[in-house]
Amino acid sequence: MPKEQDKNRWDCGAGWHDILDRLTADIKAVITAITPRVKVDKVFKILQVKEKFGCLRYYYYLDLNEAHRNKIYALVRAAEKESSQTCETCGKPGKVHNDLSWVKTLCDVHRTELDIKYIIE
Repeated sequence: MPKEQDKNRWDCGAGWHDILDRLTADIKAVITAITPRVKVDKVFKILQVKEKFGCLRYYYYLDLNEAHRNKIYALVRAAEKESSQTCETCGKPGKVHNDLSWVKTLCDVHRTELDIKYIIE
């Protein structure tokens, strides 16, 4: 599980925090299985987590051989893909909307709220 200080550095909506929690736990489980005598923090560090073009971007440092890096890479890509179908605000099913002045992944409710906000302003 990520530490609370890690979550505070995540530059994305709370709707993606479950994806990130699962991803981080899965990465730690894979690393622990591969290198049981090495502390996870010695070979893996989260560098940055953010939203970009409506999807999650997860940047990390990983000190493992290529075969093991590919396992972690696959987990990260799956989480990033999942984010493109998950509302960044609430975590419910959503879709990428690129008809705004920026790209966001939102459910219908949060998409409508965004429309109303910009009509009023």
